Amino acid sequence: MRIPSTLLKSSARLLFGISAVVYSKPADAVMILNATESGGGVVFSYSGTLNTTGLTYRGKFSSSSTSEVDSSKGYFWGNGAGGFYDEYDDNANSFAVPFGAGPFYAENNSTGDIFSLGYYGNDIYVPSSYSSGTTLAGSVTFTGQSFASLGMTPGTYINTLSNNDTITLNVGTTAVPGPLPILGIPAVLLYSRNLKKRIKARREASNTSLV
Repeated sequence: MRIPSTLLKSSARLLFGISAVVYSKPADAVMILNATESGGGVVFSYSGTLNTTGLTYRGKFSSSSTSEVDSSKGYFWGNGAGGFYDEYDDNANSFAVPFGAGPFYAENNSTGDIFSLGYYGNDIYVPSSYSSGTTLAGSVTFTGQSFASLGMTPGTYINTLSNNDTITLNVGTTAVPGPLPILGIPAVLLYSRNLKKRIKARREASNTSLV
């Protein structure tokens, strides 16, 4: 069945419009942690932003000198460059998702910003005087450790706060963004239209050569 070019144009414009709406919609803040086995240790790297709106501010505290992890509690503490931090609680929402069976382990080898989640199951720690929505980044290396020794189970773990922020931990894997496939639909329609044009042109050229 021949598809009218006007329909193809309308469909492509509609789907491009939908894509634009999807990507122009304000996104909730997102933190991404990637845990990898590298160089004889386990490296946690993290970056993103957090929205502290709706969370309960507990105060300013002085950080310890170590970074910590306990997969059985869904707990990760990146000490960064040290100093003071602010604690926020998500009230009764226990969002920390366990990513293994433990045990608890501490290491004094980190850089960047202070960031922690899940010590009490519903808390996050950020640098002192953190401004909601600004970027956080850092890394921790647990030297001489492996996923097995830290009791970590490979997979993707999504911690969802009550304000719809997400803190995603990828243990040995990387999550694939969801909205991207929609961009392929207009492209397919346009490709189909161009392909029909090329086929028509070749047929016309072939008929001309036979005259």
